[in-house]
Amino acid sequence: MSRPVLPAVVAVLALAAACAQPADRLTPTPLAQPVEVTESPTTSAATDEATTEPAPATIATDTPTDDGLARPLAPPSPTATVEPSLPDPDAVPAGTQEAIVTWIIDGDTIDVEVTEPGDVPFGDQRIRLLEIDTPERDEDCYETATDLLAELIPVGSTVYLERDTEDLDPNGRYLRYVWSEAEGLVNLDMVAEGMAAAFVFPLNRLHEVEVETAEANAQDLGLGIWGSYCEGRP
Repeated sequence: MSRPVLPAVVAVLALAAACAQPADRLTPTPLAQPVEVTESPTTSAATDEATTEPAPATIATDTPTDDGLARPLAPPSPTATVEPSLPDPDAVPAGTQEAIVTWIIDGDTIDVEVTEPGDVPFGDQRIRLLEIDTPERDEDCYETATDLLAELIPVGSTVYLERDTEDLDPNGRYLRYVWSEAEGLVNLDMVAEGMAAAFVFPLNRLHEVEVETAEANAQDLGLGIWGSYCEGRP
């Protein structure tokens, strides 16, 4: 007995129709999208910081010690700044002439031996101290003033003669300020102790202010000739 053919034909036709469907009815499979790879913010910041950070300073080392370890050198100490010192008001000024005291005549006159070239000739010369006046031989306080000058510049001591405008007085004595390394300006000391009055010569006023100020102070304190007595120089 023969098999039926129709069912088989129908199945073949159905399969052929399915294969003949338009392509736009087929649902395409979506492709995977490319993934953009970016650097991590943390990694980028760390990279930048590492790039800009300066290299560590090299520490100098001294010669290795006996144990073989190098020791760091100590930083150099800063150079000490020496402040310039102010001039000493009692310092002997430049341009003076050196001499040796040979005799104390009275409170404002001395004899010296000039030992250095200058305005006063070499040898024995008489010096009248400028801008001061002390008691004369027949006046009170003469001996006290003379003794004080002998204490300030004793015989044999070195003094330094400073000139002002006038060189000589009418008696032929050299007019000078007398300086001592130990006492400073001796003319001023005599006035400050009350043993001399300020006596400014018309053309010689180099230390006028200091001398007159010292005289005013001695008068206020009643020292020496400005007091009731001279002995002991109160």
